Amino acid sequence: MITLIIDAITGIFKTLPEIIGAFGGAGSSTANSVGSSASSVADSAANATK
Repeated sequence: MITLIIDAITGIFKTLPEIIGAFGGAGSSTANSVGSSASSVADSAANATK
């Protein structure tokens, strides 16, 4: 159950930069760095629960 929630959060963070990037090119690099750090945090959290 916890892994499903974490997978959903990870998926949201990975698509977030693409969504923000579609609206503004200037914010896309910031969104990519935020998204990648957030997804790595979510990935490590997913690994911790296994």
